[in-house]
Amino acid sequence: MRTEQAYRDSIRAMKPVVYAFGERVEQVCDHPAFAPTLNAIGLTFRMARETKNETLMTARSPFTGAMVNRFFHVMQSPEDLIQRGELGKFFTPFHGACIGARCAGTAALNALYASTWDMDQELGTDYHRRLVKFLEFAQKEDLAVSGAVTDPKGNRALSPGRQADPDLYLRVVETGAEGIVVRGAKAHQSGAVLANFALVAPTVSLKETERQYAVAFAVPPDAPGLIHIAEAPAPNARRLNNRDEMDFGNYAYGVHGSTHMIFNDVFVPRERVFMCGEYRFAGELAAVFGHLQRLASACCKSGHCDLTCGAAAVAADYNGCEKMTHIRDKIVEMSFHSALAYGTALASAYKGSAHASGVYVPDPLLVNAAKLQ
Repeated sequence: MRTEQAYRDSIRAMKPVVYAFGERVEQVCDHPAFAPTLNAIGLTFRMARETKNETLMTARSPFTGAMVNRFFHVMQSPEDLIQRGELGKFFTPFHGACIGARCAGTAALNALYASTWDMDQELGTDYHRRLVKFLEFAQKEDLAVSGAVTDPKGNRALSPGRQADPDLYLRVVETGAEGIVVRGAKAHQSGAVLANFALVAPTVSLKETERQYAVAFAVPPDAPGLIHIAEAPAPNARRLNNRDEMDFGNYAYGVHGSTHMIFNDVFVPRERVFMCGEYRFAGELAAVFGHLQRLASACCKSGHCDLTCGAAAVAADYNGCEKMTHIRDKIVEMSFHSALAYGTALASAYKGSAHASGVYVPDPLLVNAAKLQ
């Protein structure tokens, strides 16, 4: 597996088109707005190489036979799902924020693994073979891969095909023997410009008349025609204009690092296309992605809740009121909420079921209850 420095070098070598605060970013690795997310993704590479973390952070790939980072592993058992949930909570005390691209990338990979299998079995396509080939390549290179699912959506009361602007959902505008051309956008994609590839997939169910929106593929962040616009939260503005570390709070990791991905007629080679027009499979793909991402998210947010409990306890201690009953009761109640979310998420993994492809999916009711909690 790669070192953190090797990951950083791979991002530095790319030349994506990026804008932040109205200006073109020449090198994302040197821009203050992207430093926290770069650090957070780097953490996943560094800690995976530490022997004490190998059981949780690595798994043996059934495709390459090698040990791979669990963030790019196909879930093959309830235990894999449990480990995935525990991984989310494990990281939270180290970064206190978000690991950026790799979380959604794991969910997108596993959801596509199931959907491409279904399409191949029913329609005779070769999407699953293409995905496995990409997976083997990504595992051997130990790539950071993000997940790009959410579209801008426009008027959410209307389906993609009824929008005033057809590009409010990502769509195929041209197909050929060599590949496809896509146009549209994916909104607020975590760490997308700091990953080696993005796995792109539909976000909603689709009708037959909307088959142009049924598209899934892998694309590097510096593909010609792809433009990234960075999110602009207040902490990023302070990093850019103030440079006073006292004002940043969680200085090393504390900003999400999302970009709005604009696909301005981006070409995708045929071997990296995993869905093109198979509209009947879009809804299930989005649903499986949601179940897997909610497992990770519920456990991660439980970790954040634990940090909040700790901060509240420290504040009470500093103010000399740590033994007051009403304060202790509130902290205990916060801990209960965290434990309920975490426990329900792990239960959804334990009760998970195998898709025909072999990938395991969390119990839908339990995992949604965990996210709601």
